[in-house]
Amino acid sequence: MNSSKVGLIRKVFFIVKFILKNRYLPNLINPISFNEKILYRILNSNNDLYSICSDKIEVKNYLIKNGLKDIIIPNLFISDKVTITDIKSALDKHTEMMLKANHNSGPVFFITKKTSESDLVNAVENVNNQLKVDYGNRYGESWYSNIKPKVFIEKLIKTNDGVELRDYKFHCFKRVDGSFEIVLHIDFDRTTNHTRTYFDESLNALPISSYAPSVISKIEQPKNYKKMLEIAKRLAAPFDYVRVDLYNVDGDIYFGELTFAQGAGLSRFETKEQDLLLGSKWNIN
Repeated sequence: MNSSKVGLIRKVFFIVKFILKNRYLPNLINPISFNEKILYRILNSNNDLYSICSDKIEVKNYLIKNGLKDIIIPNLFISDKVTITDIKSALDKHTEMMLKANHNSGPVFFITKKTSESDLVNAVENVNNQLKVDYGNRYGESWYSNIKPKVFIEKLIKTNDGVELRDYKFHCFKRVDGSFEIVLHIDFDRTTNHTRTYFDESLNALPISSYAPSVISKIEQPKNYKKMLEIAKRLAAPFDYVRVDLYNVDGDIYFGELTFAQGAGLSRFETKEQDLLLGSKWNIN
């Protein structure tokens, strides 16, 4: 089968998937909603910088080039595969860590000295098997296919009081004048009573709900919040839209990841109007 037929089949597959999930026909000539614009990017973009920034190892070099070395979570191990011996060697120096692949969205594994042998075996097998999967081909985000799969171990970042680590997801939309409009979403109580709230840059709750109920309408501004905004906008500078994930531990800021296709164009908004509202903030270049 020639490449043009493969491309057509791929396009039809993702359009059908979009219709089944979102319950409306996507406009790919003049995309308007957020999900339409994500699908448009999936079908039409393969930016080399997307690949660099989606690679969970290589992106750290990108941060260094942008003067952001201080927000990098240290790598403890990088290889083409991982063994139980590698894990135990790392545990000799570090009591807690995260085991990940660099080319996908997980799963990831929390490893400690208390992790059982059987759980270690499962984690090692799972991550090594992840390296065999072309994530970009499977989910349509072709820039992931350009990443050389590797496994790495990362230092665990946690709060001093044991409270759930809060992940601040900054949706950065570039305006026509080059400045950015920020929409922040935060997930609360993921493992118990999951809720999600969208905020504007000033932390005012927005009338948007997706995946989980929007319950929490007010939060305290975290320490160094302005610095977080500056970091998000600096990392977003080359793009018309990107989601920048950051952690904040008592004012210490850590980088999570950059995401170019939030929800793969299948984000479950409570109403289509909310999908359109978020989409209206994105000026596609």
